[in-house]
Amino acid sequence: MNIFNYFQHAINSSESPIVYEFGACDGLHTNEMLNYLRQTNKDFVYHAFEPVNDLIPLINKTCSSHLGLFTIHNMAIGSIDACSQNFYKSSGEYYGSSSIRKPKQVYEFWKNMNFEETSCDVIRLDTHIEQQGLTNKIIDFIWSDIQGAEKDLILGGKQAFRNVRYFFTEFNNFELYEGQMFHEEELLKLLPQFEIVERYYEVSTNGEKYLSDILLKNKNL
Repeated sequence: MNIFNYFQHAINSSESPIVYEFGACDGLHTNEMLNYLRQTNKDFVYHAFEPVNDLIPLINKTCSSHLGLFTIHNMAIGSIDACSQNFYKSSGEYYGSSSIRKPKQVYEFWKNMNFEETSCDVIRLDTHIEQQGLTNKIIDFIWSDIQGAEKDLILGGKQAFRNVRYFFTEFNNFELYEGQMFHEEELLKLLPQFEIVERYYEVSTNGEKYLSDILLKNKNL
């Protein structure tokens, strides 16, 4: 099944869905998920995170029919709470590749990619969950596209992930950003209560197949 089929299943099987999206970028996926949530006529909570200031107006424009029904947070998710952390902002056609982790092998695959070293606010998922009064609530779906910072998300959300049903994350077998996870074993070691439901691949121009995303499900929920 494609990822949106799984997303729909997660929403359909929840009375009051709670969704978190990390790395909202231009809001296209945000808009698609909100479209479906509204079709169900269920009460839902949707928190989206995007640390790039310039993209916030674009997200609001893309999701203009849903304004007031979701919350966009102009910060990154990470393993610490910080008012200012190093941030590597991408630009041009690769505007969706920014990360709190320093670019590494990414240059081998996208030679024209450029980054500006700056800073951004960062918050742990556990902190945010507590601030929102969601500590004991089930999070039905997490969508993560945070460019190599998957470990940071998990380490900062150890308590929260106990109540996460589905976790969809960008994941590949290269160290595109310094210190990122690129072995499934490391991912599963950090999330022992989860199992891999689906792997998604991309095919390069020369025909090689690369792992690009993974969907995990909490075995206890």
